[in-house]
Amino acid sequence: MLAHALGVIEKTRYEIEFQGAYWEIDVFAGAYLGLETAEIELADPDHWLLMPPWLGPEISGNPHYSNRGLALKSARSALRLREVG
Repeated sequence: MLAHALGVIEKTRYEIEFQGAYWEIDVFAGAYLGLETAEIELADPDHWLLMPPWLGPEISGNPHYSNRGLALKSARSALRLREVG
């Protein structure tokens, strides 16, 4: 497993309020430059929530976006992130 690891996952986390709800936004650097994810924790999963206009597709449950998945070299090609530089 270690042979497939990228090493450190570089990201900066921001907290943003939208319509009374607090979202955690992760902006990635390094191997995942260009990847940004948004997460919100709800006490009640059936709670109706107005989604921000900047929100992208749902990735909950997608193993490529878990910390473990991002630590694997194969995740980069699976996510099709563009090369920078």
